[in-house]
This record gives sequence, structure tokens and C-alpha cells, in this order.
Amino acid sequence: MVDLAVSATPAIAQVQSLPITEMNERLAWRVPRLEFSGTPLGDAIPIINRHSRIKLVLDDPTLSEVKISGVLRADNIDTLRELLAETHRIMSEYRNETEIVLSRAR
Repeated sequence: MVDLAVSATPAIAQVQSLPITEMNERLAWRVPRLEFSGTPLGDAIPIINRHSRIKLVLDDPTLSEVKISGVLRADNIDTLRELLAETHRIMSEYRNETEIVLSRAR
């Protein structure tokens, strides 16, 4: 953090370290929010995948017609996973470090 306040006498900028939690809070405004309103999951997944290193994959093509609504932080896949499980009984499972497979709950 550098104080850029203008003063009558020029000051030497002093760099100050911040804890990672505070840094994340201060930069939270920069994280894109994705808003869906009755959006088919098949249309939402490409949008979500553009913003995340972890990609969502549909195991069952019929899931692409499931409609989702809500506002999500683009960097928070876990919130979407919870929403899908609670409201649509869609399970999500990591296939590997960069891929989550969505399937119908049994």
C-alpha cells in the first residue's frame, strides 16, 4: 500500500505490507460478478468457465436446460456448486484439479 495523498511538502512514498485477507477485501470490487436470471445452465457454463481456471463439464446433456438465477462472484465456483445441489439436486465432483463434472443426483 502506498499513500499518494498530495501534501505541501513532497514526501517519500513508504510501502506498507498488508495481510492477505485485508488485501483481498480491498480488491474484492475488482472480481467480476456474474448475474443469471432463468438462464439455461448450458448457456451459463461457458460464461462461468471464461472466468475460472476450474472448468465445469456437464455429464448429462439434459442438465443444459436447467434454469439458474442468482448473482455469483466469478471466482467462487463453490457457491454455484451449493446452489445447484440445493435447488436442482445436481451433484458436482472434481474429475481432476481443473475440471468439475456436473451430474444428476441419484
